[in-house]
Amino acid sequence: MKKFELHYAEMNLQGDIPCFKFDEQHELINEILGFGKSKSMMQKMRSAKEVYLCAIENYPKDYDGVVLIDNKPEQIIEFIRQNTMTPTMKMIFLQVYPSYEEAYRVALDMKEVSPLCYS
Repeated sequence: MKKFELHYAEMNLQGDIPCFKFDEQHELINEILGFGKSKSMMQKMRSAKEVYLCAIENYPKDYDGVVLIDNKPEQIIEFIRQNTMTPTMKMIFLQVYPSYEEAYRVALDMKEVSPLCYS
């Protein structure tokens, strides 16, 4: 059985980052598309000019997770689909930023443990 944790941080989030848990990939995707319990994340993503950072890691944390930064919600959804197909538990971090500069700064912090982070 697949397990997924989606940590979704809106741009002006007040308080803790909510975590949504799913047993199946289709439940995860449906939640993002707006067929789940919360207000459509995709609807929120389409209604603003924002940059999205999506990081996906195996659980327990592997430090070799994948990261995508883009301003197209459809690219983010496809990235999540492609990177959550394996049966291992995945932690998905979806964060919203006002600019690529801020998103890349956070991505750099996420990858700081990698020997490829700095030259």
